Amino acid sequence: MIWPLFVNCWVPANDPRTGCTVRLHGPVNDRSKIRNKIRNDVDLGSKNTLGLPCIADYFCASADEDELAGAIAWARENKLPVLVLGEGSNLVLPARLNALVLQLTMTGYVVRSAEPDIVDVAAGNDWHQLVTELLAAGWYGLENLALIPGTVGAAPVQNIGAYGVEIERFVHSVRVFDMHTLRWLDMPRADCEFRYRHSIFRQHPQRFMITRVRLRLSRRMQVNDTYGALREELERRGIGQASATQVYDAVVHIRRQKLPDPRLEANVGSFFKNPVVSQLHYELLRQQYPGLVAYPQGADVKLAAGWLIEQAGFKGKSSNGVCMHPRQALVLVNQSGASASDVLAYADSVVAKVESLFGVVLQREPVLVSSDGFCSAA
Repeated sequence: MIWPLFVNCWVPANDPRTGCTVRLHGPVNDRSKIRNKIRNDVDLGSKNTLGLPCIADYFCASADEDELAGAIAWARENKLPVLVLGEGSNLVLPARLNALVLQLTMTGYVVRSAEPDIVDVAAGNDWHQLVTELLAAGWYGLENLALIPGTVGAAPVQNIGAYGVEIERFVHSVRVFDMHTLRWLDMPRADCEFRYRHSIFRQHPQRFMITRVRLRLSRRMQVNDTYGALREELERRGIGQASATQVYDAVVHIRRQKLPDPRLEANVGSFFKNPVVSQLHYELLRQQYPGLVAYPQGADVKLAAGWLIEQAGFKGKSSNGVCMHPRQALVLVNQSGASASDVLAYADSVVAKVESLFGVVLQREPVLVSSDGFCSAA
């Protein structure tokens, strides 16, 4: 497969040179500049949504695949780990990071005439902006995933999901650079090992660099509006059978009401995964806690982690500049310049209390990055 070069121009729809609808932008590749593009001692405090102070020993931002591959080869020669950074919306960073941090800045998307139901998206696109643009252009399916922070490249890593929909449903394939073999791969969905908040990319965070995600979307409206909170909001608005735009508007409203804006209150969204327990464990808990919030998950049951955390007394409770948000107990907030150690100490206290009360061990959603660049995914 031939992948397009990102250039500072617009190519008209159905351009005869490409035979596809194209919208691409970004700097032209120049391999000779790679060494000059690697900067030293870069402050990442504004590049992670949890607002953690962090200095990266080496940093490179690029929109060119060859340039990024060259930077990885440079890091390998210098025995440095590589951390791929999007918007930093799912990371807990250390104070000092001895690694090469790569930030992918390529944006735009392509629809080829030979595959009219596939939208080929660059990893640097803002996820919510992409959802908004595709809906406006008549592409349906992603509206339940509106307002999720982060970039397109980060979306498959976490297998992002909300209101009854996960991105795995739409992933056709993922364009990656294998940092172990220094080879480019086009990985079909079956090879991505998707499951709840998991993928092969999360399992091996320092092996694969995602540069493009190919999404199979529909021009025919197929709305998913049955999820509890979403359905309640639509009914509150007097909407029976919703349109895709109405679902999008309702999701955006709910998320803005429940979740703090990371630009105003530093956070990474949900800090913990909703735990999945056996049916027996659920029945035992329900006998003791009749108000337990839970959802079917195949033969098992998914518990609402926010409810567990609230019952454990952490909703709105602060310690060393960290708290679980007073409106949504699932969201950990850095209130006043807390460090990674402050965040992790607070999170550990939440985990310990919830386990003592409910016999359930919460797992964090964000990836923990150590000072030597090692990534740990719970």
